[in-house]
Amino acid sequence: MNQITKALLLDYHAGRVTALQRKLIENWLQDARNRSTYYDTLYEWESTHPQYVADVTTGLDRFRRRLSGSQPATTALIQDEAIPVRPLFPKFRSGWLAAACVALLLFGGWLFRTSILYKTYTTHSGQLQKLLLPDGSRVVLNANSILRLPRFGWLRDNSQRDVFLTGEAEFNVVHLTDHRRFVVHTNRQLDIEVLGTEFVVLARQRATRVVLLRGKVKLHYQPDQQSEKTLTMRPGQKVTLNNHKRALELTNSSSPTDFSAWKNRQYVFHDTPLTEIGQMIQDDFGLKVIIKEPSLAERQVSGTYDVTHVDELLSALEELLAIRITRQRDRIIFSQLNK
Repeated sequence: MNQITKALLLDYHAGRVTALQRKLIENWLQDARNRSTYYDTLYEWESTHPQYVADVTTGLDRFRRRLSGSQPATTALIQDEAIPVRPLFPKFRSGWLAAACVALLLFGGWLFRTSILYKTYTTHSGQLQKLLLPDGSRVVLNANSILRLPRFGWLRDNSQRDVFLTGEAEFNVVHLTDHRRFVVHTNRQLDIEVLGTEFVVLARQRATRVVLLRGKVKLHYQPDQQSEKTLTMRPGQKVTLNNHKRALELTNSSSPTDFSAWKNRQYVFHDTPLTEIGQMIQDDFGLKVIIKEPSLAERQVSGTYDVTHVDELLSALEELLAIRITRQRDRIIFSQLNK
C-alpha cells in the first residue's frame, strides 16, 4: 500500500511532517521511479510559495516623491546661498567648450558602457565566489568566470530577470509572486529560462552544458537568426550543446550533483580522459596543459579528489597514473616516465 500521498509531499516541502513521516519519504525516494512525482510536487509547492515579496508600495511612494521635485530643506538652503561665479573662458569659446565636454562624455559613456549598465562579478584562477542576487536567488561562481546583471530595472514590474554568464556557475533561483522569468544568457546562443529551481551551467570554450538538480527549466537555443530550438528539462537530466551538429543532446545523469562538486573544492571523475582533465585545469586555474604523448592523453581517471590547490590534483594524478608532471611557470607538462 502506497502511504506517500501528494498532500504528504506538500507538507514535507513545507517542513510540516514528523520525523517518522520524513524517514518514510526518504525510504520511498530510494526507488528512482518515485522521484518524478517528488519533483513535480516540489515544483508545485515552489510556484505557490514564493520566497521573495517586494515592498512595492513603499518603493512607488519614494519614486513619486522624486518626480514631484520635493527636496530636503538643507538642499534648498544651499541653493539659496549660491554665489554667481565669473566664467573662466570668454563667451566666444563657451560653445566650443560645451561641445567638447559633450563629446568627451559620450565617448567615455561608450567606452565604459558595460561597467555603467551592468553589475559584474568576476572570479580568478582557483577562486570561488558565493553571490546573493537582489531577488534573493543564490549563485556560486566557479573559477575564471564572469556573471553580469543589469544595474537598472532588474526588478522592475513586468521585466524578466536577465543574467549573463561566461564560465561556470550553480544557480538556486527563487520564485516571485508575479511569476516573472529568470533567464541565464550564455555567449553560445543558449539561454536557460527558469521559474524556481536549482541547476548548474557550464559555458566555456571547451563545452556548454546544463545539469538540472531540481525544479524545471526550458532551454532556448538559436544557432542562427532563422531558427530556434527549445527543450524542457526534468531533474537529473543533462543537456550538452553539440556545436558541430548545432543540436542539444539530452541524457540522464545518475549523479547530477557531481557536476557541482567544484563548489566544495572537489573533482569527481568517471572514466574521464586526461585531455578533459587538462581542460578543467586550464579553465579553473589558468594554466596551459601540454600532454606529450597521444597514448597518455587517452588514459582515464575515476574517483573523487579534494582539491584546494592545483598541486594537490597534480600530485594525485602523478601517483595514480605513474607519469611525470612538470610545472614551468604557467605551463604544466604531462609525459611518460622514462623506462
